[in-house]
Amino acid sequence: MPFLPSSVEAIVLKLVQGEEGVAWANRRNGWNPETNQPVCAWEGITCDEDGSIIALDVAGSDLRAKIPPEYGQLKSLRSLNLAECDLYGPIPPEVVSLPNLESFDVSANAVDGTIPSSFAPSGSMRNIVLRDNRLKGPLPDPLPTELAVLDVSKNHITGTIPWSYEQLHSIAFFDVSHNELVGSLPYHIGDLQNLQGFFVNNNRLMGTIPYSFSRDDSNLVQLFLEYNDLSGTIPAGLADIPPLKDLFVDGNKFTGTVPRSLCKLTLNEDFFKDKFNVSGRDGCTSISCPVNTVSEEGVYPCHQCPRQGFSPYLGHNKKCYYLDERMILDVFWKRTDGPNWIGGDGWNVLNAEKCMFQGITCNNAGKVINIALPNMNLRGTIPEELGYLSQLQHLNLSNNELTGFLPSDLRFAPLESLDLSGNRIEGFVPPMLCLTGDINGNGENGDFACDVISCSAGTWSPIGRATHKTSRFIEEEDRYECQPCPGSA
Repeated sequence: MPFLPSSVEAIVLKLVQGEEGVAWANRRNGWNPETNQPVCAWEGITCDEDGSIIALDVAGSDLRAKIPPEYGQLKSLRSLNLAECDLYGPIPPEVVSLPNLESFDVSANAVDGTIPSSFAPSGSMRNIVLRDNRLKGPLPDPLPTELAVLDVSKNHITGTIPWSYEQLHSIAFFDVSHNELVGSLPYHIGDLQNLQGFFVNNNRLMGTIPYSFSRDDSNLVQLFLEYNDLSGTIPAGLADIPPLKDLFVDGNKFTGTVPRSLCKLTLNEDFFKDKFNVSGRDGCTSISCPVNTVSEEGVYPCHQCPRQGFSPYLGHNKKCYYLDERMILDVFWKRTDGPNWIGGDGWNVLNAEKCMFQGITCNNAGKVINIALPNMNLRGTIPEELGYLSQLQHLNLSNNELTGFLPSDLRFAPLESLDLSGNRIEGFVPPMLCLTGDINGNGENGDFACDVISCSAGTWSPIGRATHKTSRFIEEEDRYECQPCPGSA
């Protein structure tokens, strides 16, 4: 008579799937039911004194399987480690909502779908490790309040970092790097007392570094912010963090200089340990190369931009900008699918005078002061180079098919009006652009508002932006506010 596994054994065996799974089980102690061993004696299984399964660990094996939803019946399970296997398919909500589950690790697999939102906020979960998979969608919100480790790096996570994460008072290791996150960093995220590692690098985050990180009682050891679209300046208060060992800010849009108080050779020391020819580095270039220089990795060694080239940003990687207006317009034409514009006389014509391009107006000195290209089927993204048109006052790209994000570089141009309505721009207006006076009357009477420049994603107005609330030059019937889009949450 064939051996019939108990109900618990039957649940555990749901991990054995298909012929590959059977072959996998045959190579492991106990996983073949014919051996008639109690489940607590199986390889990778740990039980408590009552015989209840509290841990299952088959990490690093060649297991090809989906995570069984039936594992949600293992009510005593505290730890599930299926890292570095060959898992695929979604994460079952029934599993991550187990009441006693403290650690869930499925890193380095091919798990897909979205991250379940069923993590119990008051549960016992301490470690969530989903690194290096194919997960998409938003970060779960809320998360368990006692969470110590969150690693969802190297996925395809979108959306923003929830502001509720400011309440994760037990978090020590926070890694959402190498995803597609947008928005800004929660302002009080640096107040988390137990935070030691904070990794948000390689996303599309905007805004400034929260000053909450600048605390002399912080336990932060590693702060990785590189390869985003963060702007503003690097806070000198970061030097007040006693245990700070690694600080990477390159590949952003920071201006100014690296604060002298941060220029310590001990910062980022491990990064340079195995590098050749680093005898000339100093503490400042260990953090970021200065403006008007370029570097392979944004840090030492730094090289001056070539003649006529410049870079207004710290730690810029591989690229200097050029102030030649014809070159900038050529970049704009290429990035916005110029060959398929409706119109565009003069553009991309060899030796054509830029001031004769359709939609371009120049001043008496031959400098571009106005770009007006509405309703011309522009597609693609707005190039950051437009911000380096030193006398550009008016920019109208309305009613096209532009996508991507509004570049903060536009703050360098002396813009007085900006119209991007009727496009598909994502995200929000960069904070440093919001603080730029004169655009659409922004800053009048000392009142700065991002909505005056453009309505952010998820909001709208008939003119694509708000009007200045306190301007005495706008009649009451001509005032607009950005309202939530119908049907939006």
